[in-house]
Amino acid sequence: MKPTFLILMLLIFSFSISYGANGNEEFEKGNNYINQKKYNEAEKYFLEALKKGNPNAYNALGYLYSVQGKFQKAEYYLLKDLENTKDEKLKERMKINLAYIYIKQNKEKEAEKILRTIKNNDITIFKMLANFYYDNQNYEKAEEFFKKALAKGDNVSINNIVVISIKRRNVTDEIKNLIKKEYENGNIYAYGYYGTEKIKDGSLEEGERICKLGIQKGDPSSYLCMSVFYEQKGNKTKSKELFEKYKLEMSKLEDKLEKNKK
Repeated sequence: MKPTFLILMLLIFSFSISYGANGNEEFEKGNNYINQKKYNEAEKYFLEALKKGNPNAYNALGYLYSVQGKFQKAEYYLLKDLENTKDEKLKERMKINLAYIYIKQNKEKEAEKILRTIKNNDITIFKMLANFYYDNQNYEKAEEFFKKALAKGDNVSINNIVVISIKRRNVTDEIKNLIKKEYENGNIYAYGYYGTEKIKDGSLEEGERICKLGIQKGDPSSYLCMSVFYEQKGNKTKSKELFEKYKLEMSKLEDKLEKNKK
């Protein structure tokens, strides 16, 4: 889930449930029960569908056990599903689901290993793991992996690091120094946050200058910075207007990053 207003890039986690010929009647009954959250009944019919040779029952049981918090069982059936699937696109999604289940069981190495079979790219892997941890509300680990992605050159990760720090209500001196370092290194996504710190420290004109420059360079958080600037100046109308602009520009950045992944 995304935080309200502050925006994080989060991977969509979902299981696919489709229909098969063998054991189809039992599978449909199980699917109906799972939609009603009647998990014991759903389990019964999915297991019967599996006995009759319905391959989709593996995936369904993996999903069923995951929503019940039975992650070891979920892992078993998702691995079986992966073994029986030939479609490469489906395999990719199954591996992502398995990585999520591994994180749920604190099996970080296994999660990273299976993700690297999809795309052996440090930034991609670190961001996926960070997103999984964020989704599990393990913000310390999420921040750790976004920092790793940032160190590998993913400039936009500074945004996620700051978002997490704010969510944890723990914007430490270490985070402030990291923002300053990224700003000095020319990371455009650090301009708004660095300018905001300047404004909060009382350097309104310097903060305004940095944030206006950030807007010119294409940094969405610089609109948030200008919102803070006008709030400090007592112009609440202008502050609110720029805050709405910040949300809009962050959404545009989300869309841009999503398209770049395809």
